[in-house]
Amino acid sequence: MSLKMVKSLFQQALDFVGDHQKIFKLNSITALPCHVQEKFLQYLSAHDLYILSEQHPHNLNALILDEIWNLHVQRRWSRAQIVMNIFHETGLNENAKLVYLQKYFLEILSYCSINLNTVDPISLFHCPLHKMNRPWPSDAVVKDPNDLNLHNQDLMKYSKYAETLTIIGTQCSWICGNDNILNALKLVTKIVQIQAVNDKYYDSIKHLLHTLINQGKVTHAVFSMVKLNRDNLSDLMQICAGIHYENHNEIAEKTRRRNEQIENATFDSFDGSEHELCKDQQSTSYNIPNIKFDTKETAKKVNKPDYYPELDQYYEDLDIGFDKTYKPDTSNEIDLFVEAVTPIPSKNPSISREFYCPDGSYVCLKGVKTFAMLNTNSHCKEDFGNVLIEVLPHWTSLTKFAIFDTDAESEDMVNHIVKKLEGHQLTHLVIDDANLHQTFFERLLHTFRNHYRISQTKNISHRPLELLDFQACLKSLSADDFVPFEGPICGVQRLDLSMTTILDSGFSLLLEHLKNDTALKHLKLNGCFLREDQVLKLLSILSEKCQLETLGLSGNKVREDEVESELIKFMANNKRLQTLILNYSRLRCQFVDSDIFLETVLTHPCLRELSIKNNHLKETVCRLLKRVCCAQNHCVLRSLNIGYNWVKGAELVETAQEIIAFRKSHQMFGPVLDFLCLSGNRLHLSDSSQSRLWNVFDGLVKDLEVDRIDYNRPFDEHLAQM
Repeated sequence: MSLKMVKSLFQQALDFVGDHQKIFKLNSITALPCHVQEKFLQYLSAHDLYILSEQHPHNLNALILDEIWNLHVQRRWSRAQIVMNIFHETGLNENAKLVYLQKYFLEILSYCSINLNTVDPISLFHCPLHKMNRPWPSDAVVKDPNDLNLHNQDLMKYSKYAETLTIIGTQCSWICGNDNILNALKLVTKIVQIQAVNDKYYDSIKHLLHTLINQGKVTHAVFSMVKLNRDNLSDLMQICAGIHYENHNEIAEKTRRRNEQIENATFDSFDGSEHELCKDQQSTSYNIPNIKFDTKETAKKVNKPDYYPELDQYYEDLDIGFDKTYKPDTSNEIDLFVEAVTPIPSKNPSISREFYCPDGSYVCLKGVKTFAMLNTNSHCKEDFGNVLIEVLPHWTSLTKFAIFDTDAESEDMVNHIVKKLEGHQLTHLVIDDANLHQTFFERLLHTFRNHYRISQTKNISHRPLELLDFQACLKSLSADDFVPFEGPICGVQRLDLSMTTILDSGFSLLLEHLKNDTALKHLKLNGCFLREDQVLKLLSILSEKCQLETLGLSGNKVREDEVESELIKFMANNKRLQTLILNYSRLRCQFVDSDIFLETVLTHPCLRELSIKNNHLKETVCRLLKRVCCAQNHCVLRSLNIGYNWVKGAELVETAQEIIAFRKSHQMFGPVLDFLCLSGNRLHLSDSSQSRLWNVFDGLVKDLEVDRIDYNRPFDEHLAQM
């Protein structure tokens, strides 16, 4: 049998390992030498791969294992993501094995807590890990919804990988009622992502969140689709901040217990320090309930055909908006309209970081370090802003803060955030799609000018802000009082102002900041619609800075001769530049096809990613692709996006054939690019022709994206893709 036939059989095996997983016996493979085992890894099921990696973790190549786990994740879920990367952090979702096992755990959890006694809605029984242990058909139904013995074993086994817990509100009650799962999560879970947070399930959400933060290891909390009344919203924020407000009854109880302790204590009998004797003993105001959750009753309540029963109501509320006919749920006994127009009562200023337990003990509250609120119901946006103003000054553990689609127009909000920056407490600040105060941007840059100067940071261990993300702000960025910087600053490493209108006054202040900020490495101004003269000034300043690694100028005009010359100068001077994004920048064909641009791209020592999609460059990008793939000298570029440039599919096939012939004649083998995007071009091809396009680029590119425009979809969705 020829080698080609053997490879063909192996490829066929790879296509159906999900259904026929015993083609290669695991015991036979483990008996082979390590370098031979690696040849069979890609043909193993996820179950066998997991067993092999657990039994022989040191005998296998870690890089090869990670690539194969990534293939398993993509085959089952299409993408390798378990954590929402809100703060653009590196290293997240990179361990493909951990991503697979976490996703599998969450699927079992979802099946037990939501979809029990229903036909497998999430293809859980198709998962190789599940199928090897439970050889059921895909239409299997658990007969007894109260019998979880079939799944509890797997839940406990794979709970050790649940570093990230992504759930919805209805699942919190089930978890709180299962002590074994809850105790297991307390040992490993570090990130909690809860969707559909509403008043109906808030008691269980509060109990779970409080337990995982104060008795577990949770330091990251992310919430989305939040619809809470003000009291519950305040409780949620207090739990995350590690504080609570004392009421008059609690103060009286604290005083009584403190006096009682002092009266009963003597210097001979008291076994403790003077600090412990005089220590304030405090109790909680948000009343973490000692709830006995019934998993059987919970399973009956949530066992409905709807996969997420509360999402329909949430989106229905979003559609209603501010309609006068809207009537809130009377079961919560809250009139949201009355609450909105009623003045907010002032809280007692006494803040406590401990709470009193019924057994007489005191627990020190811990706040999360990372907090993100992605989406709030229209009726609680104002409440969220007011609660945030109360909580932020006392949130001492907060280092990464993100809010989306909310009202941040209050001047008090500006003051609290600015104070956090002045004290160098925050490392990441993300405020996207928000209504900011008109002075926010100006005060922010003035804070960098006054509190992040190099002269100050030499003697004090102050770090620059790692991320400042202001995307899609509803108000234009401007500055009334322009004050020049007194010297260089160590301000922000990654600055993203994409999709935000910048007025001339704000742009002048931004240029002054960029000129003096020595810490800046990543700058994104995508979709700011800067004029040619503004882009020219920007590139002129950036050309003098040699530390920039990422520049995004999509949606700005980069087409005049002077601007193009300054762009070449910028690329030549910035030897550390790794990513250049020029989508929809009106690039000219003669510029992209010029020798100076091609040589700059091919000879750049660090440029790994270039994106020039949606510039109507036509066959010009084919010549660029050919120059990159046929470069005889080493080319660093590994990712190229030339989508939406009106290139014909036949021209792309012809270009690929020419590249293959050239590389074969020059004895050049192996893939050239890690990623190539051809989507959105004129790919009006038949299925056989499109398959041919995949085949011709198969040996040249590791990851090829070829998506045709679906003309049946709305035009605005096409724009979003571009």
